[in-house]
Amino acid sequence: MSYKPLFNYLRNEFGNNFIFMDDNARPHRARRVQRALERGQIVRLPWNANSPDMNPIENIWDTVARAVRNRIDPPTTLNELAAAVNEEWNNLPQENINHRIIGMPRRVNALLRSRGHRTGY
Repeated sequence: MSYKPLFNYLRNEFGNNFIFMDDNARPHRARRVQRALERGQIVRLPWNANSPDMNPIENIWDTVARAVRNRIDPPTTLNELAAAVNEEWNNLPQENINHRIIGMPRRVNALLRSRGHRTGY
């Protein structure tokens, strides 16, 4: 598998100085992925492996996924799925996204109190 198209897309969208972030899950830490990121000279944001739930985008993606699943006419093809995800993403109220961002200090405090272990988020 070549990651080059993804890296090219990211550089075209964000320039050469972007920082890539994943949730530190095992598939993202596989040697093959690590080597591809190194070869592509992709800078990664460090992330605690015990706390992938701290990333606010996870909550937002969950909201989008539920909205797609709950559609009266669920998508049946890859193209329909992509269109449904885009539509639901665009329908997200900005206040929901802002709420997740504003809540980050609470998340960080919960992480500190749990000493890097699971939190309620």
